[in-house]
Amino acid sequence: MPTVRRSSSRLAGVVLVLLLCGLAAFSIWSLQPPDAAPADAPADEFSAARAFEHVQRIADRTPPMGGAAGDQAVDDLVGTLTGLGLDTRVQNAVGARGHGPGEAHMARVRNVVAVLPGSAPTGRLFLTAHHDSVA
Repeated sequence: MPTVRRSSSRLAGVVLVLLLCGLAAFSIWSLQPPDAAPADAPADEFSAARAFEHVQRIADRTPPMGGAAGDQAVDDLVGTLTGLGLDTRVQNAVGARGHGPGEAHMARVRNVVAVLPGSAPTGRLFLTAHHDSVA
């Protein structure tokens, strides 16, 4: 009889480990992001390919902080985000960075802030990115 109990206990242990492994695999799989939508996705759906076109347009110019190209990048971003229905604002500020004792570099910076209200009271998504570079 002890052999049957040991075999049953081992079988139950193996089944439990397999169930836990399956649950862990499902949990990891369910957290994966969806596939990126192509550029020809419907206009009311996010398309990474369409969004990347904007990134490339800004990156091609590499606008320095405080310059005319940077102002054009801000205008492009504001126009695009406003056109998508987001509440868009521009924050004007001065950015400062120390490079050594008694030395500081400063530049006019313009931050584009856009808010897309959600439908659930779970908070907000905050996305940041640089649209300018060092002069």
